[in-house]
Amino acid sequence: FALCPCGEGIGVRFLEACYFGAIPILIDDHVPFGFNDMKIPQWYFQINGGASPEYMAQAFNAIFSMGNDTLANVGFRAAMYFDNYVKTYLADPTEYFLNWAKERGLMP
Repeated sequence: FALCPCGEGIGVRFLEACYFGAIPILIDDHVPFGFNDMKIPQWYFQINGGASPEYMAQAFNAIFSMGNDTLANVGFRAAMYFDNYVKTYLADPTEYFLNWAKERGLMP
C-alpha cells in the first residue's frame, strides 16, 4: 500500500506506487482527470480527504480486510496502469493526447 495525498494533481507518490505494484490509496475528494476512462478494473482506492477520522478508519479497515488474492490483483492492475498508460504517455505526450482526443471524437 502507498498513501497518496493529493496536492495540485495526483502526484509522484501515486505514479511511484503504481510502478512498484503497490496499491495506491488516493487521499482526495475528486476523481483525478482521466481515471474514469481507464479500462483496467479496480487498481487504486480512494478516501475522501475531508472525511472524519471515524470514516477514514472505516475505509482503511474495509481495504485492509480484503483477501490477499484480491489485494495482489489490485497491485498487479496498478502496475498494469503504469505500463499501459504512464509509460505510453511519457514516451510521447503529444501522441498520447491526440489519440485520447480522437477516441472521444474531439478530433478527426
